[in-house]
Amino acid sequence: MRGFTFLTTLMIFTVLLGWAPAQAGRTPKAGAGPAEPQPPAQSLRAVLAERVGAGLPVAVFSGEGGLVAISADGQRTMSLVDGAIQWGLVDSCADVIWYGKRGSARELWALDLAAPPGSHVQIATGLPDEPAVGIQHLRGRDPNNRLTRRAARYDDEVILTLGGKAPRFEFIAGLRSSIEDVPEQEIRAWIRAIRFTPQGKNFLQKLGGRKTGRTANLASTPPAVERLRTIPTEPCEEEPDMCGTVEGVPGTRYWRVVVGYSCGDGCYPEYQFYDPVSSEFVDLASAGGRSIRPLSGVAPIEEMWISADGQWFLRDDAIHRFEQKASKSGLGTPAGWLGGQWHLF
Repeated sequence: MRGFTFLTTLMIFTVLLGWAPAQAGRTPKAGAGPAEPQPPAQSLRAVLAERVGAGLPVAVFSGEGGLVAISADGQRTMSLVDGAIQWGLVDSCADVIWYGKRGSARELWALDLAAPPGSHVQIATGLPDEPAVGIQHLRGRDPNNRLTRRAARYDDEVILTLGGKAPRFEFIAGLRSSIEDVPEQEIRAWIRAIRFTPQGKNFLQKLGGRKTGRTANLASTPPAVERLRTIPTEPCEEEPDMCGTVEGVPGTRYWRVVVGYSCGDGCYPEYQFYDPVSSEFVDLASAGGRSIRPLSGVAPIEEMWISADGQWFLRDDAIHRFEQKASKSGLGTPAGWLGGQWHLF
């Protein structure tokens, strides 16, 4: 009996010696202990800055091919939304890219830059094909917290206003509605046809508590002078005092100067850009176009989106570096820049 006990003990000891190393190399079964904490998913904004921008500003364009992010030098792109996109607006205040889908529903969507990639929310349906849709934030009533797609000050606009008691759409009349005598009941019908979706209401409520510390557009400083006295007034026959009127091109050293003014269904200024350092007019969309007098044969720049570093701008379907040829063209319609921008129109 004593020998049996000794032999049994020896066998058990031997089995334990063989079992322990095998157990040391095994992976614990699921649920056996607390899982390793996973790092939070990167926001879409961070992904775009890292993978697309890589140290450069990131622009966004809309078009038949969808919504696309592209580096300022045109070398890196990322598709954000597939399918035909009618328009887009990058909103740094809300950390969102707003966009309109083409089709019978005429939908307003939001792409959340603060969430992981692919976070799309349908906000509303029934938007009009015309006029354009804009975004307005009422935070502090900062004039830089409004995003517009109006091609000119004469265009009408439907605005989504955020920051009040509840999100709402409203009509902002330009001169076009009065010139074309658009009936007021037609305008009211446009607004009544728009419907917020349930998920859209929830998302907009969440945006109300989001604090980004940024405005939709960056603030700008007016130029030191209001007009250039050396500009001839003949091209401004309708309003001679308009010729020579100066505006600053925000984020840059350049000015925008009125060199012509004509009236038809409305009155339209003709601008050229001016470098006050060298006292020369410049063609911002090409290399070497400079003159002490207004340039001839220069395509007008009626609208431009300027990057936060003041080095790049979006015009028509292209990305430009100031006073250089386009780095990339054929991109669609500009929606703006990530991380801050100035919009000149």
